[in-house]
Amino acid sequence: MTDFTNWGHEYLLHLSGDISREYNKRNEAQKPTDDLLAIVEKIVPFLIHQHSEAYAIDLLIEVDKLEDLTTVKDLVFIFAKIIFLVY
Repeated sequence: MTDFTNWGHEYLLHLSGDISREYNKRNEAQKPTDDLLAIVEKIVPFLIHQHSEAYAIDLLIEVDKLEDLTTVKDLVFIFAKIIFLVY
């Protein structure tokens, strides 16, 4: 795969939805999803960097990979932003 950041924010949001649907289809059919998860690993940091944390978390939940969001840097950033928005 190439650098997704050149494709634009809206395109990546659309791609995230497509990945989610394809992941569910393959998961139900018990087919491999490694290629989809490799794309997710590239999209999620971009979404977080673009202040679309909710979309990043939604995508991780859809592909059963929320545990991938365990780096302290990501969690601190997301929680700090949530706290800032609340107050």
